[in-house]
Amino acid sequence: MTYEETFDSVYAKFMPDPAAGPVLDFGCGGGGLLRVLGERGFKDLHGIDPNGPEIARAKGLNPQASLETVADCERWVGERPGMFAAVIARQVLYYIPVDGRRACLEAIRRSLKPGGVFIVEVFNLASPSSWVVTNKDRAIETGFYDRTLEWALVDAGFNVVAVFGDPFRRATLRQTAFSCCQRLWQTALKTACILERGMDEENPRIYSKDVYLVGRAP
Repeated sequence: MTYEETFDSVYAKFMPDPAAGPVLDFGCGGGGLLRVLGERGFKDLHGIDPNGPEIARAKGLNPQASLETVADCERWVGERPGMFAAVIARQVLYYIPVDGRRACLEAIRRSLKPGGVFIVEVFNLASPSSWVVTNKDRAIETGFYDRTLEWALVDAGFNVVAVFGDPFRRATLRQTAFSCCQRLWQTALKTACILERGMDEENPRIYSKDVYLVGRAP
């Protein structure tokens, strides 16, 4: 999905009012999502990323945003307790080393205002195409499916609001047909998983390409 489609169909319903406070794009890359946030009325925008050229691109797209090249993102958010009304981590959480993941998530939680929103999007390890992602991107430290993503955020002290997969798309005939086929093979995958593993409570519940989780700081 495009940044516009992702925001409008997934993020928008969970985002606070633009006047609620600053919004951080954690691992903002080239700034595409920040551009959409600005177009949707969010003015106090911040973005961090360890990739300097990507931050340079983001600054070109978002001259009004506060953008920084940050090597230690955990430390950066940890130095800003209670600052943000919302933090978004889009396709970035799997790059965090496993042994530092909880500390990083706890730092993000502390950077949020009370009741602040944390929106996470990751590729779904339970999707049949996940092997493509994990093999083409050697920087990935660990993948997630819906349950492991939820456990990671609960361990870090978040209250989980919602966990869900890709929205059903009806924009064009092609997208509608693809969504219908996707639902069919997701059902087949779920059935195969149950037949292989039984009714294990740790089985994935979501088999779409991506998984989304929305958490709140206490």
